[in-house]
Amino acid sequence: ANMQKRHWLALSALGLFQFAHLAGVRVAPIVANLDKTAISARAQTYDALIERDTFGVPHISGPRDADVAFGLGYAHSEDDFATIVDAIVTTRGRAAAVGDYLVRLLRVWETVDAGYETQITPAARAVMQAYADGVNLYAAQNPRKVPAGIFPISGRDVSAGTIFRSPFFYGLDQVFKNITDKNAQPAV
Repeated sequence: ANMQKRHWLALSALGLFQFAHLAGVRVAPIVANLDKTAISARAQTYDALIERDTFGVPHISGPRDADVAFGLGYAHSEDDFATIVDAIVTTRGRAAAVGDYLVRLLRVWETVDAGYETQITPAARAVMQAYADGVNLYAAQNPRKVPAGIFPISGRDVSAGTIFRSPFFYGLDQVFKNITDKNAQPAV
């Protein structure tokens, strides 16, 4: 029975994905190249210090929030680059059918396009771009870990990741589980 549910869910998601695709839903573009010179030049605009303690935990400092965000993006990449790549692939709508469908269902890119320049302060956009620049520098320095067509990322990608992942932080995954599990208890 569980196997049938999973197959039904996968086929339903695939069908909904195809419907969303045919309906003209926006998908984030794939960037074709990684300009290491431009990435290095952007990295030079930040002043971040990453110091790791004896446990390997990064302590990041810098004169501006954007400098610290750049250092955080770089340190995060050193520690878990695979998760960052997974998040970017998913939020760009380039993952498996279920993930792509969810990006479209949650209207992630429509939300980013509608409000990135007008609803997010310049300071917050600078922090998101700085984080992306830190990740991009790590990617440029570690090209063998970089999947084709994904980097560089931008502050818009960071914003899209936040929009996509936030509902799951608040329990959206449990809602989906309850929808597909006939034995699930109703939410109280």
